Amino acid sequence: MVKVKTSPYNPFDYLESEEEINEYLSAAFNDEDPHVFLIALGYLAKKRGMGTKAPAAS
Repeated sequence: MVKVKTSPYNPFDYLESEEEINEYLSAAFNDEDPHVFLIALGYLAKKRGMGTKAPAAS
C-alpha cells in the first residue's frame, strides 16, 4: 500500500491580498455558526505566526 503524505490545510495560504483576507473573515463572521469565525481567526493567527509563545515580559 502506498502511503500518502498530507499537510495541514490553512486557507490563508491561498489568499494573496489583505482585501481577500478581509472578505474571507467577513464571510466567516456573517456565517450563522459562530464557530466558523473562531476557526478562521485561528487559521489567521497560525499564518501570521501568532501560534508561538510570546517572550515573557520582564
